[in-house]
Amino acid sequence: MNIDFDKKTATSLSVIAKEQGIVKFHFNEAQEYIHKQLQQQLHDQKKVRLVILKGRQQGCTTYVAARYYWNITRQKGRRAFIVTHSGDASRHVMSITERFYDYDDDPMKPKTESASQKGMHFANIDSAITIATAGGRAIGRSHTIHYLHASEVAFWPNASHHMAGLVQAVPNVEGTQIILESTANGPTGKFYELWQESFKPDNPYKGIFVPWFWQKEYQATPPKDWRANQELIEYQQRFGLSDAQIYWAYQKQQELGDVSLFDQEYPATAEHAFAKPDSQTFIDLRKIDTKLTIEQSHYPIVMGVDPARFGD
Repeated sequence: MNIDFDKKTATSLSVIAKEQGIVKFHFNEAQEYIHKQLQQQLHDQKKVRLVILKGRQQGCTTYVAARYYWNITRQKGRRAFIVTHSGDASRHVMSITERFYDYDDDPMKPKTESASQKGMHFANIDSAITIATAGGRAIGRSHTIHYLHASEVAFWPNASHHMAGLVQAVPNVEGTQIILESTANGPTGKFYELWQESFKPDNPYKGIFVPWFWQKEYQATPPKDWRANQELIEYQQRFGLSDAQIYWAYQKQQELGDVSLFDQEYPATAEHAFAKPDSQTFIDLRKIDTKLTIEQSHYPIVMGVDPARFGD
């Protein structure tokens, strides 16, 4: 069972905005897209199985944390399990969850029996949110999980081992939700495999991509004497970006010191996200304006291969 969580109910919760401080939770464009995709899958399949590829700080973790908090505190006997890639990230998710509870304006919200950096337990409804960090040991194997959020999976050590235990802890029944999300970390590893497999017709997981330029705050007013180079102009034209967006991208590229690293951290396409940074490729992925979309992934794959390992 799932309790309705939408744009309206989300405003009962509070978050810290980047500039305004504590405000009511309103979906940004990326969060609204994720919400619509999730709700559609929940309607069609009666459960959620998503793999989300996105850029940095687009609000995915906040959205999922809010959704799971809402479901856990409005139902009896439910368990949410949130796993991050680092201790700092786990503490951040815990602070988000505590803020939801502290500013939750529902007078009927459940009382907490215990709260720590490892989560919150609501005794009077026997529901709980557990927050853990992916490390050297197996996690989640002894749990029964109704809502699983695996955050920044591409940066987990022992990701395959952890994922096997966690996913098996979620019953394959209606109402359960598994959300696996991350920024990219190269075209290898468990998250990359999950992303690729999510487009196979018989795979229950659905892959969705969130481009960086949906974030309204990712803009900066360019100086009057600034002129974009030809590569930036082509990039701007391809994705229909404003001058403020392309100048923000230029600034980030300068900070990171590498265009390919920018594409990984702030991808405009899934292909950009998984392009290996610093790779000396013959064909620049930025110049490929392919018309194939992820929805057309059943088309034949055509591959060109250079078999030479070394030499001129």
